[in-house]
Amino acid sequence: MNREYKPTISEGHYPEDGGWTQDENGNVLLLSLPTSTEFITEKVSTFDYAWLYSSELDAYIFCFRLPSGLEFGVIFHSKHAGKLLLDTQAYDTFTITITDKPFNELTEDSHYISFPNIIINRQPSAGW
Repeated sequence: MNREYKPTISEGHYPEDGGWTQDENGNVLLLSLPTSTEFITEKVSTFDYAWLYSSELDAYIFCFRLPSGLEFGVIFHSKHAGKLLLDTQAYDTFTITITDKPFNELTEDSHYISFPNIIINRQPSAGW
């Protein structure tokens, strides 16, 4: 992961659903993001990421770049998905796992992509 990653995304996407779970490596933030179909089957061995805060949106934005060069932004609005970032699990290192399916349609064969070892860089100006 490149700590110098500066996102160049021009849009972000809101998760339709989200929640915390656990796997053998710890806490996992599972997100249902139907707009993730273009990258959901990529196998991730390395990636770059950064957290941005938009005061205009009152949201944190999780930005990532895959080795293919594809960049994507996930918006965590304070009144919606951002509430998940206030849970105790979000104050430690965690994994973000994204699926393009609604949770009630997930099966063992569903595609997903995982980003391990995520840490939020909280902004004092956010206030949350």
